[in-house]
Amino acid sequence: MNEDQLLATADIESVDSALQDYGDNASILVHPDMLNRMMTHFPDNFTKRGENIWYRSTHAISVHNAEDGAVEVIEMG
Repeated sequence: MNEDQLLATADIESVDSALQDYGDNASILVHPDMLNRMMTHFPDNFTKRGENIWYRSTHAISVHNAEDGAVEVIEMG
């Protein structure tokens, strides 16, 4: 496993960990590089609906300009 794959695995684990305290009504914000890594190495975890990208078919995922690796979860509705 190369460094990019290791980072992508850590990214997925970070997102899953951040979502543990939320139900399906949560949106995820990540750094663009983080999203690209995860989508490159774990494409089956993502679906596209219109202009939106969904993580594990239950959580909308968007990008932010914070530090690479930072995950923010926003509870919706």
